[in-house]
Amino acid sequence: MGQIVMLILGLAVAIVPIVGFLLIVWWLDRYEREPLWMVIATFFWGAVGGALLAIVFSIILDSSLSLVLEGNMKEAAGPVLVAPFVEELTKGCILVLLLRHRLFDNATDGFVYGSATGLGFAMTENFLYFSMSAISGSPGTFLMTVFLRTVFSAPLHAMASGMFGAALGLAKFQRLWVLKPVIPFVGLAMAMGLHFSWNFLATAGEMTGKASPMIAAFVGLPAVMVLFLVAFQVSLLHESWIIGRELKEEAEKGILPPSYVPILQTWLRRIWRGWLPPTIPHHHFIALCTKLAFRKHQAARCPKADRYDYQEEVRVLRQELRALIEKASAREG
Repeated sequence: MGQIVMLILGLAVAIVPIVGFLLIVWWLDRYEREPLWMVIATFFWGAVGGALLAIVFSIILDSSLSLVLEGNMKEAAGPVLVAPFVEELTKGCILVLLLRHRLFDNATDGFVYGSATGLGFAMTENFLYFSMSAISGSPGTFLMTVFLRTVFSAPLHAMASGMFGAALGLAKFQRLWVLKPVIPFVGLAMAMGLHFSWNFLATAGEMTGKASPMIAAFVGLPAVMVLFLVAFQVSLLHESWIIGRELKEEAEKGILPPSYVPILQTWLRRIWRGWLPPTIPHHHFIALCTKLAFRKHQAARCPKADRYDYQEEVRVLRQELRALIEKASAREG
């Protein structure tokens, strides 16, 4: 396999699977999907901004540590100590900026945006590794590099950044104010800890020539992936609970038919047509009810300085929902 062919193939396999992962993560956000353009913008931050900053700061820290470390410690410092610290910060800084946006409002959103910036970073990093392997390695080494980094390293970056993003989203409307500054740091520590563990085991296996560290890495990472998906699902179930609780109050006020509430809080039931009158636009109605539920939940938990804005949005959404139902009823009559 020629180097040029491997380089072209490396570019393709660096992009296509990662974009596929990104679309899956975005699709999994079932109740109130984030705007695709914001997810893509976050992805590109990881691919460009996060990657470039990581290279700059990694060079600085690697050079500093090389002055005080020797031997194996000097060789391992970059991947084991520097990379988890620097990369999780450079990937995650976009999440801190996004947190002030009204659309970034819970842990599920944090999972999505965090995974997006992590996957963007992984795409760039994978292409660099694939290119180096194509130039200096054999076809077998190239294919092994592609497999390991696509199946393991890319999900690692997505999960690590997703943990930090979820922690930010969880803290945003946390009622216990003492926990608001703590939760993000715990999430960042978990992200760095996961990244450190993978790099440590991979580096230990490479340096010692023993299989046990790599076996532990290959077994441990899928286990973490299962836990990550479970946490994502728990976050979605919490969204369903919020929708049910908040819309039940709207039904009690006579704004929404009570029979709609259990349908709206169940993803599979709400996507099927037939439960709404044909005069009501299906997707718009679902989006309106979902946003109303989430804004009511947030209005009760946001800082006092922002409370009026959330309450005013609730009033507008409720008014729009009432007008939509009344207009549909008049058409049917």
